Amino acid sequence: MGKGALRFEIGTANGDLPVAGAKIIISSQTGDVLYQLTSDANGLADAVELEAPDGTLTLRPDYDGDPYARYNVEVRAPGFRPVQVRGVQIFDGESSALPVVMEPLTASGTRSGATIFDIPKNALQDATQRQQETDRPNPRILREVIIPDFITVHLGHPDNDKAMTTRVRFIDYAKNVASSEIYPHWPKAALEANILAQISLALNRVYTEWRCLGGYFPMQ
Repeated sequence: MGKGALRFEIGTANGDLPVAGAKIIISSQTGDVLYQLTSDANGLADAVELEAPDGTLTLRPDYDGDPYARYNVEVRAPGFRPVQVRGVQIFDGESSALPVVMEPLTASGTRSGATIFDIPKNALQDATQRQQETDRPNPRILREVIIPDFITVHLGHPDNDKAMTTRVRFIDYAKNVASSEIYPHWPKAALEANILAQISLALNRVYTEWRCLGGYFPMQ
């Protein structure tokens, strides 16, 4: 059994403003509370060590278990909707950052229930997560390649028309896809090759105006 680290960045207004004094509760998948932390004036909290399976398991193609540990996190702060993040993945020997963006409560007190995020298993363990829509009209090609600040993503399977779409920072999208589809213990060359392929695909969809033609970027 190994250990990984988890640190927090608590903010609001798309993460641009820190939230001080937020209570952070880390629990196991069985509900046992392991740590309770409080964010500082910068919205940060000290990193904590959490148990994780041995990192060498991510290099074994015959291993069919989870090569990472999963934990639940709850964040509460006065004046903000609580946030629950379930299934946070911790890898042996790796330090992970969990940014949490909190939504202020309305004056009427509506929408006061917690915002819940369920992190699915890594896509390497579920091939159905990697399916993407392929049918589309002839693309419209932009005059030049554009690296956008934001990208529109579909929060669900491409066939799920009811799933919400939203805009996220392109760099956050790239980091999210990489952490959802590859393991951090792979050789550096393998990590670089996969990340470049993921970014290239996304930029191709931007260049051909895929979203304008009814296609969406999947968001793990």
